[in-house]
Amino acid sequence: DMKKLLLLLLFIPLISFGQEFKIDGYSISKVYVLDSVSKEDIHQKINSVIATVYNSAQDVIQMNDVNSGKLIIKAMTTIPVKNMNKILYPKMMKNSPETHDIDHNYTLSFESRNGRYRMMLSLSQGTTTTTYGTTNHYYTTQLEDYTTLQIDVAKAYLDDLYKKGMMGKKKRAILAENIPENMRNYVASCNKSVKNLMELISSKVLLTKTLEES
Repeated sequence: DMKKLLLLLLFIPLISFGQEFKIDGYSISKVYVLDSVSKEDIHQKINSVIATVYNSAQDVIQMNDVNSGKLIIKAMTTIPVKNMNKILYPKMMKNSPETHDIDHNYTLSFESRNGRYRMMLSLSQGTTTTTYGTTNHYYTTQLEDYTTLQIDVAKAYLDDLYKKGMMGKKKRAILAENIPENMRNYVASCNKSVKNLMELISSKVLLTKTLEES
């Protein structure tokens, strides 16, 4: 499924053709060039690829308009992040995994033109489900590095937990010290996973033949 696929994509090298990736907050986009290929044929190629990449393509496709050349997908993936519990409870969590998965809904959109198409992926806020069935909200994922202000907001959240008696002073200090590195690693994982998915799809689009070419 797509969760396993995107985890595997973290470990394959990026390939690149067309223009460079453009990052804007929670979205990343890139224009791919297909010389001498019509808008309609590019749209058809993308549809063929989506049908092979996603197990149930019709369940994830939200818009598919050949006239405008637009196709929009909504799906969910997981991003592995550092398991902070191993830092807080080193003895208790000695044999636990180094990372845990954060779930992200995402929107993947395509806009085809003659000779090229634009692909853009936008990530939502990450969530995890606890063993008690409750949902924890993780960082709102910016695909650019976190600012000092955002790190301060995260530290203020820890301070609030401490004041409410929900976290001890020592654990608050440990988490606060690790916030910048943890955020950077998280952003890097998001970037790598998203870019590899986009490049995987684009490479398949490049190799896919239209009905007339077959």
